[in-house]
Amino acid sequence: MKIASLICALFLCQSISPPPPYKHQAFLDALINCESGGNERAINKVDRDGTSSYGLLQFKPQTLYRFVHEKYQILPDIEEVEIMNVIFDGELQIRVAKRMIDDPEVDLSWEFLDCFGRHGYLLKF
Repeated sequence: MKIASLICALFLCQSISPPPPYKHQAFLDALINCESGGNERAINKVDRDGTSSYGLLQFKPQTLYRFVHEKYQILPDIEEVEIMNVIFDGELQIRVAKRMIDDPEVDLSWEFLDCFGRHGYLLKF
């Protein structure tokens, strides 16, 4: 029994528990469904302001850059001209959106105008 315990300790046999569920997952899921229908490759060629939005959460390139590089430093080395190389990365958009949702300085009603109006009630603080 001692050898088995030692082998387990060496090879990290301890059970690794999954991370706790995201507290605003219902809102995030509704936001993704509303913005893109869950399509990572979704493109809205002409948004309200006449520019295009991309991906799961319909980020505009300059908005994604502002949050991913400047505000949250998720991709600290990315140049603004490179943002289109990652604009369709669904995991990145979700990671940024979670940070935005949890950030009291971010006005979600501005960043996700229509969909926040429809689903903002799902946020539970």
